[in-house]
Amino acid sequence: MKDETLEKKEKRDILSGIYTDVTMYEGGLYPTADKYNSIVDSLFRECPYLAHGEGVALQSARDFWKERLLHKFQNSRKRQDKNLPEVKANKRQKTDSTIKICQGPSTWGLKNYLPDKPLSEDEATVEKHMQWLQKEYRKKDDQDITQVDLLMDLTLHHRRTLVVSEQTDIESILSDYPWLRSTDELIKEFVRLGPSMVEEDVKTIFLRNLDRYAGPISNLTKGRKGGQKADDIIQRQAILRTEQEREAARRCAAILKLSLLFKERVDHLIMSCEEIHNCEEPRRIIICQENDVLSRENDAFKVTVENEIVSRSCDMISAVLGLIMAIYTFNLAYPKHIQKTLLFCQRVLLSLDDEVAIDKKILNVTSLLNQEMNK
Repeated sequence: MKDETLEKKEKRDILSGIYTDVTMYEGGLYPTADKYNSIVDSLFRECPYLAHGEGVALQSARDFWKERLLHKFQNSRKRQDKNLPEVKANKRQKTDSTIKICQGPSTWGLKNYLPDKPLSEDEATVEKHMQWLQKEYRKKDDQDITQVDLLMDLTLHHRRTLVVSEQTDIESILSDYPWLRSTDELIKEFVRLGPSMVEEDVKTIFLRNLDRYAGPISNLTKGRKGGQKADDIIQRQAILRTEQEREAARRCAAILKLSLLFKERVDHLIMSCEEIHNCEEPRRIIICQENDVLSRENDAFKVTVENEIVSRSCDMISAVLGLIMAIYTFNLAYPKHIQKTLLFCQRVLLSLDDEVAIDKKILNVTSLLNQEMNK
């Protein structure tokens, strides 16, 4: 074979051949970090052109093939070999381990609240993954999102250790893992945590349920004090030109009105940046609104935690979802003065069961909304 970049099929064939050979032996389905290094060394001895065939330095080529092997073994165990006794036993062992560590309400309905460390990883590989992720984040374009997702998967145990066990401050975690600074990446992290949801399309579930309840929320809060922001949005709907704009307005109004049903203060969920600056009572977790609440400009909304910007969004609904995802990602408590509103978003709009008895107020409000919906 010529010393040149391989075709995708050729890479797949090499990886499949290695998987078949290695899994013939005891323990081959779950190689250790040292075993993966040994496999790559053997591969380069047999096929030395692979060490430079991608046009990169030897160490980068080693990392490339090791990461592709990790991905190949994970996918193959999950798909073609999921019914093998060793794979089933390993899944049971992980489940039992998770239950022992995370039993009780602290799990928040997350299977991977504190997951096991992958057998393929050690301190050196995690550090290497972190450095690559930080470097890739700094690139302005042509970012390898597939590789980012793979390495974020492999380093989940490390992040959860920082968050849960070591209680590392958010600024340091974001410095180590800057990809968490966007709503989309926070949603991916939430999905990695294994929420007890039927589907994994978090935003679709949230918007579908919000649309179901938007009308009843509006009807039940008509004339109530404290809903001026939402009332202004509702009045502006008539002059909005497109159905997409009107739909977005209905959703924003519903979220802002929702707090009224629980007699909570929406200014503990979202405030203008000027209001936050002048606020005497500090907001530990808040959405900072740069411009108009219906704005669609880049970075119009910022989720801040302890004055650290966690994520940026171009619309209010994405910012609300980002705030909830940040609470799960960084193991935070819901802010006291908006707690029930956010719990409603979790239990009803996201359909997420956290294994804790549901609050009676949330049950009552949900019942009232369902009655209104069925009129």
